[in-house]
Amino acid sequence: MELRREKCPIITVIRVSNQRTNDDGALEQQCSRCQEWWPADLEFFYSAGHGKLMAMCKACYLENRYPGGRSAKQYRAREASHH
Repeated sequence: MELRREKCPIITVIRVSNQRTNDDGALEQQCSRCQEWWPADLEFFYSAGHGKLMAMCKACYLENRYPGGRSAKQYRAREASHH
């Protein structure tokens, strides 16, 4: 696997195989869930720490983390009532 460092406006991203450079020269990352290509920045992906971005885009992460559109607070309350 080839790793290259590229600058993003907010963080330094360590480039991995699910990333590409688009025609305008901007770095994009493919979401592991929806398979869509999004700009590789903190507007579309959460930080995974150490200059990396999470594999899922924010929309898929939130949909997967809190199914049914519930907020985090509602999700925790529901889970607590079931235990």
